[in-house]
Amino acid sequence: MPFKAGLYFETVGVGHPIIFIHGMGLDSHSMKSFYEPLLTQSEQDSLCRIYLDLPGMGASEIPHTLYNADNLVEQINSFSHAIISEQVGLVSHSYGGYLALGLLSQFQKSFVAGFLTAPVVIANHATRHVAPHKLIIKEKLTDNSDAFADYLAMNVVIDSRSWHQYQKLILPAAQNFNQPFWDTMKTKGTYRLNKETSMASLVKQPVTMLLGQNDNEVGYMDQLAFAEGHANIHAQVLQNAGHNLMIDAPTTVATQFHTFLNSLFINLD
Repeated sequence: MPFKAGLYFETVGVGHPIIFIHGMGLDSHSMKSFYEPLLTQSEQDSLCRIYLDLPGMGASEIPHTLYNADNLVEQINSFSHAIISEQVGLVSHSYGGYLALGLLSQFQKSFVAGFLTAPVVIANHATRHVAPHKLIIKEKLTDNSDAFADYLAMNVVIDSRSWHQYQKLILPAAQNFNQPFWDTMKTKGTYRLNKETSMASLVKQPVTMLLGQNDNEVGYMDQLAFAEGHANIHAQVLQNAGHNLMIDAPTTVATQFHTFLNSLFINLD
């Protein structure tokens, strides 16, 4: 399996490079399985897609040098430089979005733009302004598994399509997640980037944030406050969507993703 800077990755296609960074407890499969089917033939021909596994997730081990979130941002930056010699776009989800903001704010010459779904902007869960969850039951489903209970607790749109996508995108990563390590990081406060409070002013590149109006994990109000006063950061709140935006609102995410790619080509040319 290919590794660089201690991170497992998979590369698809050639062209403008984009690194996909998944959320906490997930892996590269969750990003690849959603985004690859969206790509047009032109996009497939023009993009080098790089799907990585964060430490303690997927096939990536926890390095002995990983003590805090800043170490992880540095590791991803080292990974990028090890495989790419040009500016990189970032597509990320949840905590991956938080790391993307760290990369964009600290390494402005290396990372050209970001497309962030339900990004974390406040690492400490207790101080986030999360949104109220709700259920829109389009189809009555019956399942007694813990996985189904978790699906109901996180997703908004409930039907066989979204349940299938949840099983496809979310569940496979659970068996390879080193949750005790990351729980310890959260307890110690090292889950947080040192420059968290100043990141918005440090990010100069174009950033698209898609947010769920019913996201009970990271919310949307903190992200709107993060974007306020920064013309380069575009935040859009999606109705009837929770933290798993790609499952609750796949059509809107896909449309905005294509818009991001078109603008990315312009910025890179």
